[in-house]
Amino acid sequence: MRKPHQPTPWALALTIPSELPTIPSRNIILMTMWETGHIPQEWVPHLSRIRHLIVPSTHQVEVFKEHYHGEISVVPLGVDPLAFPYRPRPQRTDEPFTILSYGSPL
Repeated sequence: MRKPHQPTPWALALTIPSELPTIPSRNIILMTMWETGHIPQEWVPHLSRIRHLIVPSTHQVEVFKEHYHGEISVVPLGVDPLAFPYRPRPQRTDEPFTILSYGSPL
């Protein structure tokens, strides 16, 4: 059994790179994303801690490979169209529109 203060052998982190210092592992697989053309500079030093990067699109590969030179896998985030088929709906312009966003500003 591992002692409480020993780092875990492997960790899968679903977060942003600047949160990596909180993960006590030498072998981190990071799943993350960033929707613009360049990642924040404060993320760059943290990328050296990861062993593998998982992103949701080929665009994300291009964004991250400027600063991360290890292996990158693309695992798309998506919806199963068989389980959730598209259904046309009438456009409603007479009601407010709400957007839900989860997270915190950087």
